[in-house]
Amino acid sequence: MDFTNLIFIIVALAYIGATVYTANMVEVSRNQKIKADPTRPMPFEGQEPSEGRILRWLLYGLVAMTFILGLVVLQAGFLSGMASELDEQFQDIPLPSVSPAAAVFTFVLAVAVSVLSYRLINSEALRVRVQRLVGTWGNFKPDSSVHMTALVLMLVIAVYAVASFILQGGISGFAEQVETSGIGAGDVIFQAVLQVVIALLGVGLAFRRTPQQTFERLGLRLPTAGDILWGIGIGLLFIVILGIFGTIWESLTPAEQLAEQTAAAEQISQAFATLPLAFIMASSAAIGEEIWIRGALQPVFGIPISSIFFVLLHTQYTLTPATLIILILSLGLGWLRKRQSTTAAIIAHFVFNFVPLALAVAVST
Repeated sequence: MDFTNLIFIIVALAYIGATVYTANMVEVSRNQKIKADPTRPMPFEGQEPSEGRILRWLLYGLVAMTFILGLVVLQAGFLSGMASELDEQFQDIPLPSVSPAAAVFTFVLAVAVSVLSYRLINSEALRVRVQRLVGTWGNFKPDSSVHMTALVLMLVIAVYAVASFILQGGISGFAEQVETSGIGAGDVIFQAVLQVVIALLGVGLAFRRTPQQTFERLGLRLPTAGDILWGIGIGLLFIVILGIFGTIWESLTPAEQLAEQTAAAEQISQAFATLPLAFIMASSAAIGEEIWIRGALQPVFGIPISSIFFVLLHTQYTLTPATLIILILSLGLGWLRKRQSTTAAIIAHFVFNFVPLALAVAVST
């Protein structure tokens, strides 16, 4: 992680952290007023506290940044398409290899998400529709500033994941970047810590909930015998499913196409080619993603929506059959979190990540 990227990440996280913090403050203010006068309607629109106005403009900033990101990808796509026509004096300028079609798709997606996010911020009626869409799977509240903020952030992060993937040059570009730059253990741990912090801040640790209430809300507990048995069992089951699916995939896909589709996964596997590194990668991903997605988001948005979001975060598998496995894995982990706990989902996720990496290390040595 170079210095420029580090600064960008720090600024982005500070902005997101301020937005989530402000959303919690609006929620606290709203709950206090409801407690003082339960008969008084409290829509998000209307007579907002100052925190509500600040939150609105912070979310508008995210909408604007999403639109700008779409423009950046669109520009990169056209510049990449025109690269062969540039004068020789511009040939040394590094340009990302971006498909014009993919750039247009990303721009349209960014515009659509920007418009939708703006409407979600300003229309309680639209948020009521989201509540109906979530249904009994989750507990989305149209009048909750925290839930509304979480939904907008999910949309923005999804666009960012897709845009980053496109700017890297797709599957082959991502694999090449991992091969040349690598993925450090520090980067993986850093990402997991950020996911956990966002989850803790989002559910209102120290603002709306005590530590014990926070752990209960996230579905976290010390592992029980059931958590361990179910976690290991589901993790191993998914490894078997992955093996069967991989065999079918390999038999139906031409060798060259298969190599291109699996290049990213192979490069990631090579980047964690020792047992300690494999353990760090598997545990960090399991803890960070499960606490964030299954612990914090799933109770609000339900298993289907949180699983789709989980798939979008794993853009290195986009447009390959592996996307189906990621979706099935996410649905299974969501069911396990609901049946047992987030702790059990963490164990299953860890087993699914670690065992194949450990086997690869054993074979290579």
